[in-house]
Amino acid sequence: MSDNAVFERDVYPQLARIVAARARDQETAAVALVLAWYFWRRHGGAHEPGHYARFALLQAVTGRDLPGVKGYTDVFDRLACWGGAGMDGTPEWRPGPLEALVEEERWARFLSGLTARQRAVLEAALDGRATGEIAARQGVSAGAVSQLRRRLAEKLLAA
Repeated sequence: MSDNAVFERDVYPQLARIVAARARDQETAAVALVLAWYFWRRHGGAHEPGHYARFALLQAVTGRDLPGVKGYTDVFDRLACWGGAGMDGTPEWRPGPLEALVEEERWARFLSGLTARQRAVLEAALDGRATGEIAARQGVSAGAVSQLRRRLAEKLLAA
């Protein structure tokens, strides 16, 4: 089966559906069709057919055309990869097992140094209770709860 036949079978039906729903005019639809074919040929069909259709329409709607047709260049003309862009270089934001263990021990040490009232105020605050509600349950003023929360925060940061 020829490349054009594969494009017509796989990419074109999705492009036609997306263009019918989102294209502003016939010119945009035509440019999207040409861009979808260009991206599909350039990348050898390595991506899902819908990716080519959506990306081509996005490019057409924002005024982009085939490389060499317009009088200016932008970053999309020089892209080597347009699907994910190197996520392997993104640092992991979650702590590793060692960091998690250290934090657990630090939290346990912090909790063991609290009085019963401090622990009750901390647990209520972590549950999302309002300062006034915590004060009423503990039988103290809202200002006292606010000061206690501030001292707990300072103590946690110093731990």
